[in-house]
Amino acid sequence: MLNLKNPFKSNMKKAQSSVELVLLLGFMFLVFNVMIAGLFYRLSEIETEKELFRIDEINNIARAEIMLAHSVEDGYNRIFYLPQRINGLDYNIRIVGQDQIEDEEKYGEIIAEYVDYHRKHQSVRIIPINVRGEIYKGENKIEKRQGVICLNDCGED
Repeated sequence: MLNLKNPFKSNMKKAQSSVELVLLLGFMFLVFNVMIAGLFYRLSEIETEKELFRIDEINNIARAEIMLAHSVEDGYNRIFYLPQRINGLDYNIRIVGQDQIEDEEKYGEIIAEYVDYHRKHQSVRIIPINVRGEIYKGENKIEKRQGVICLNDCGED
């Protein structure tokens, strides 16, 4: 008796192995891409948190200087510095007084924010109402005269 083997049976096993390999590689590639996307998303979150921390840190420096001047007697003066840029990023810092705040409370605010429109980070700190003048990047002179905290050129009262 002749034993005839099915010639297609061997090819079908090879084809099935090839399909399984392609499916396995495709699934592994998908899992790898999802992991990489998650990693980049987390790295982006970390960078955003660092930017928020840095702008808060600048605002805290300015507020600490103002609060120090607020807590001492008249005649206090000091020079302090704020960086021109925060890790290569430009920012603005300004003081908003009671006349610009629509609230019953008697306080002012220091607002620091990045200039870049892609970064919407902003830091706001409450300060005493008796602060006059402007705050700048770079050198700032702070003094206390007649109970008023004067930043840079606040004029003679």
